[in-house]
Amino acid sequence: MQRGIRRFSDDSVQMNMKLWPFRVIEGPGDKPLIVVTDKSVEKQFSAADISSMILVKMREVAEAYLGSEVKNAVITVPAYFNDAQRQATKVSGVNTGLKVMRILNEPTAAAIAYGIEKKAGSAAIKAYLRGGKEFCKGINPDEAIAYGAAVQAAVLNGGANLIGKLQEFTLLDVTPLSLGLETTKYHFMSVVIPRNTRIPVKKKKIFVTSSDNQVVARFSIYEGESETTLNNNFLCEFEIEDILPGPAGETKFEVFFDIDENGILTLCAEDTSTGQKKGITIHSERRTYEGIETVM
Repeated sequence: MQRGIRRFSDDSVQMNMKLWPFRVIEGPGDKPLIVVTDKSVEKQFSAADISSMILVKMREVAEAYLGSEVKNAVITVPAYFNDAQRQATKVSGVNTGLKVMRILNEPTAAAIAYGIEKKAGSAAIKAYLRGGKEFCKGINPDEAIAYGAAVQAAVLNGGANLIGKLQEFTLLDVTPLSLGLETTKYHFMSVVIPRNTRIPVKKKKIFVTSSDNQVVARFSIYEGESETTLNNNFLCEFEIEDILPGPAGETKFEVFFDIDENGILTLCAEDTSTGQKKGITIHSERRTYEGIETVM
């Protein structure tokens, strides 16, 4: 279902539709919907709906094994998942009644499993990408990711229950793609947070007006490694209005990029002349956004 948390028109979805044993149709807002027939009744589910069902089942399995209620979870996702896909995964967990403690990259989870079991001394871990699916050399792919997620959950719970190597365990996760803003009419990508930056992280960058007597500043946010935004992934856009008129470059804006421990991005821009602030939060399961609000 991970590959279904995309747009219906996405090339990877169209390619995988030829291989999937179920029918997929285009839903509202370019959302892929899985079509299921149950007792002659046709039903449609989004990838997030299916993910929630899987989490409900896994929660039942865990509770049966442990003999106690499960309230918290660490959920793993592919390293290439963008901000909207991570948010959709987190929403799926919350919809099942779970507290999502962390969204963890799958290769990171596998590396945790290796790091906990390896003998003392230094070692290098090789991670490969092939055919669109990550795998780790020398690691059982059927167990390593779940093992690593369980270790991360134990560490996040903390307290006196940590034993052995877990007492010294520290996880340093990174952002998979560079994040930045589009600047100038040539669609240049101004990177604020480079790829492979440790998270959580918060960074600030100063931007200025580009024309005389400009009254509106538009902030277009992208992720990707191309120098131009035309080849990167558009995330969202918001504006600050009622800028004080003046020559180009006079009005300055402080733009903050804040990535939490789940890899989810929060943005805020402030007009330093007036103190006006605008922020944005991504809520949707796809590459859209809502909830632009005046912070102050």
